[in-house]
Amino acid sequence: TGNNDHYGCAVALSSDTFVVAACAANADNGLVYLYTRIANPNGDKTKFNTVPDLILNGNTKVKTFGWSMSITNSFLAIGAPQAPINGDAGEVFVYGRDGTTNLWSGTAITVTEAGASNPFVGKRSEGRFGYAISMTDKSIIVGDHAEIVDGQQTTFQGEVTIWNYDGSTDQSFVVKDRCTVKGTKDYQQFGQTVGVYGTRFAVGGNDNKVWVYGTSTVGDLYGDGSWSDDLIAMNSGEGGGFGLQVLVHDTYVVSSAPEQFGKTANTENAGAVYI
Repeated sequence: TGNNDHYGCAVALSSDTFVVAACAANADNGLVYLYTRIANPNGDKTKFNTVPDLILNGNTKVKTFGWSMSITNSFLAIGAPQAPINGDAGEVFVYGRDGTTNLWSGTAITVTEAGASNPFVGKRSEGRFGYAISMTDKSIIVGDHAEIVDGQQTTFQGEVTIWNYDGSTDQSFVVKDRCTVKGTKDYQQFGQTVGVYGTRFAVGGNDNKVWVYGTSTVGDLYGDGSWSDDLIAMNSGEGGGFGLQVLVHDTYVVSSAPEQFGKTANTENAGAVYI
């Protein structure tokens, strides 16, 4: 990589693929490098290739391509929150694997949703759709921390949208069961970070809180319920950037607070992590 490429600005990992973004490479349009596991002489794939197997650039000049990423064994979602669509509103690109070779495709899949022409693009000029992404084998959540709410004269309230999806390698990616949750006050930046696992998703913002949501019915999300915007739990930190990063796994939610004071006197921005 070259000067000011910002290689490593985002990373993602699946069972056999390691992904690294260089958000400012390619004249600030961004590049994403995919590395896969390689076989040792005994046939075990225990190491990753040090030479990229594939380099993605969004196929067009797309600013900040690779700012956010999330991967499963079948799909890779890449955010470009300043993509020049609808006035730099942002876009999310999805890539799959060839159904025959199982190799990653270098061409983005067309994402479809009933009643929507292109659900994975931002709605408003200067929005930041794709600023944060998290996905599982059945669902994907996208944050836009700069979105305004219902056309009001607001600033950086933010919103997140979560879908279930049906996909088949590099041929199809159909989203459904849309649920959108919106911020409630100026500069909240709701959707600055997101995480999803099973029937729960979590959202972080800029006001030292993490919101946790789930499904509208009890049971397996993918068979019995759809996403709900009813709050399950709200965890509040003691300042210090609580909610800057969130992760969800099983029944746990993890949040960072990198600017929190330490336990020792005069330790500013020591940081903390809450589980």
